Amino acid sequence: MTEKDNKTSRRKVLSTTGAFALTGIAGVQGASGKKHDDEHPGKSGGKGKGQSADATLSGSVKLKAENGGTKQEWKETMEQRGRNPSSSLESGDSVQIAQEGEAGNLQNLTYVDHWKDTAQLSPDCKPGDDADFDIEHLCTVYKAVDSDNNIVQDSNGDYRYIVELWEQAEVTDESTWCSSAQVKELKSEIHDNQYDDITFHDRDPSTTYDVNDERLTVRQYAEVNGVAFGADQVVEYDDGTFGPDEWTPGPGGDYVVSWEGEDRTVVDMIAFVDIGSESQIDFDDWTPMTWDYYTRVGY
Repeated sequence: MTEKDNKTSRRKVLSTTGAFALTGIAGVQGASGKKHDDEHPGKSGGKGKGQSADATLSGSVKLKAENGGTKQEWKETMEQRGRNPSSSLESGDSVQIAQEGEAGNLQNLTYVDHWKDTAQLSPDCKPGDDADFDIEHLCTVYKAVDSDNNIVQDSNGDYRYIVELWEQAEVTDESTWCSSAQVKELKSEIHDNQYDDITFHDRDPSTTYDVNDERLTVRQYAEVNGVAFGADQVVEYDDGTFGPDEWTPGPGGDYVVSWEGEDRTVVDMIAFVDIGSESQIDFDDWTPMTWDYYTRVGY
């Protein structure tokens, strides 16, 4: 098998393998792996291994509907990731996700909106022949719904949502002169826009782990008024640390998650955040949250 075939094979595995089927019980165990005692702070660039500079990409997006993508774009992205949006469950401007077992699960969630950015990074190989990396960032908001597709409210009257943060970086064209091209860091943040309108209930991952060629199941579930809702997905890392950099629960919350290490193939990072709002969020008339993302690659 060629190196290119190896990378294609791993991408397929990452996009089509997931956690076991859900039981509908809240409080399922979160990401598995080796626990790291301290939360791991991210870095912001710097030099590679003595021969080239790292390349970085960052962005900040206010979660407005006008900044979001089309429903068709979202469907295509989900299908590429191995999740199957069920067209038979469409309702108005939202799409409910069918459980897919081995492809990861979303339970009692309906799509609200998403924001996506794709780019290519080429860190400077000073001897020449830069490597290329394809970068993709995605933030998706789902609302929790019951069996009749009515949005779930908790005992405080807040409507409940799950935010999914996903990033992927892949070496697509390696360098002849600088052969050690690597994905080094992925980071994503979701926070309230200082209005205290959004309550951050929980998240996963909630602990930082040392990872070394391990498959981790990231999952966030809750049960509100008899309705269990949430999501899970499997990720795999060759090496590094993965977990939260910051967590501010309650009104006006904030969550930052990152992976940092060395990986020469494909890196997927995913996290889920459980939030509540006293008003239903459609992102048309007000913008309750901002999403920030960051990627670093190099030699």
